[in-house]
Amino acid sequence: MISQITSSYEDTVKKIDELRERIAKHKYIFEGQKHVVTVTIGMSKYQKGMNLYDWIMLADKNLYIGKQSGKNKVVSED
Repeated sequence: MISQITSSYEDTVKKIDELRERIAKHKYIFEGQKHVVTVTIGMSKYQKGMNLYDWIMLADKNLYIGKQSGKNKVVSED
């Protein structure tokens, strides 16, 4: 879980997507074999009055949307 409070939500989504791309481009070597690793990330924007559980559950819902729609992406509400 990452909480970003110093940037706009849109900038944070962009930074997280850049991180996802860097992870996917890196060639990982394990036991002498090259592996490609991808990540799917669900994000949610805190709304005033939202409790922590609901905030995390929204991010989790977005994570599963990403996994079901092709993986290796960042999914957030707009």
